[in-house]
Amino acid sequence: MNCYLLALCRSSSLDRDTSTFSLFSMTKDIQVLGFTPRMEVPIEAHIYLELAPEEIGTDIEMRGVWIGEDGARTSGEPNKLPTTARFVQSRSVAIRLPPTLGLSHFTAEWRSIGDLEWKTLPTRWPLMITAAESPALPPVPPPAA
Repeated sequence: MNCYLLALCRSSSLDRDTSTFSLFSMTKDIQVLGFTPRMEVPIEAHIYLELAPEEIGTDIEMRGVWIGEDGARTSGEPNKLPTTARFVQSRSVAIRLPPTLGLSHFTAEWRSIGDLEWKTLPTRWPLMITAAESPALPPVPPPAA
C-alpha cells in the first residue's frame, strides 16, 4: 500500500466528471478558542492510497493518528474502507484534535479486517495548534437530534 497524498485543509471540491479535485486553505497551523483535548474542528483530512494488485478486494480498517513531538500517539476510531479498486480515497469533513497544544503530526494506521496489528502510513502532515483569544476556528456543532 502506497499513500500518495495525505493532507489537512479547510475545504475541498471534486469535479466528478474529470476527477479533478482542489484542496482549499491547506492547514499547517490553527488557533483554537477554548481548546479541550480531542475536540472536533471543521478541518478535512484527505488520504489517497494506491493498492498493490493483491490488496484489491481485501477490506481494511483505517484510523487517524496524531503523533506528538514527544512521540505520544493518539488514535481515532477505525472506519471500514472498501478496497474495490487500485486507487482508494478517504475524506473526513471534521477531525478531532490531539490531546495537547503545540506541534503534532497527523497520519493514519490501517489493518486488514480481522488482523490485530495496525500498520502506520509513512506519510505525516504537521499541525501547530495554539490557543486563540478570539474565535478563529469554531468547534463543529453537535448533530441535530
